[in-house]
Amino acid sequence: MAFLHIGIFDDAMEFDYLGGRASSYVRSIYSKTLVGVGSYTAETGSSAIAADKFDLLAIGRPFIANPDYVELVRDGKALVEYSDEMLTSLV
Repeated sequence: MAFLHIGIFDDAMEFDYLGGRASSYVRSIYSKTLVGVGSYTAETGSSAIAADKFDLLAIGRPFIANPDYVELVRDGKALVEYSDEMLTSLV
């Protein structure tokens, strides 16, 4: 397997059966490329990567709301907030 992609909407949640957070559990048993996804901002994603929670981060909804997401984040500009109604423009 080249990578593992896990979606975590709230990684602050702890699970008894995992012995803590989902990201910590997966990181402890999987040593290859781990991709995190789920409500991360550029700042929280950078922190998660720096803390070795993930190797890469997948960004979905912010890209739907901001097709120029990378440029906006790089330049420190405000992002348009995502809403479910935006999905109708994709079909």
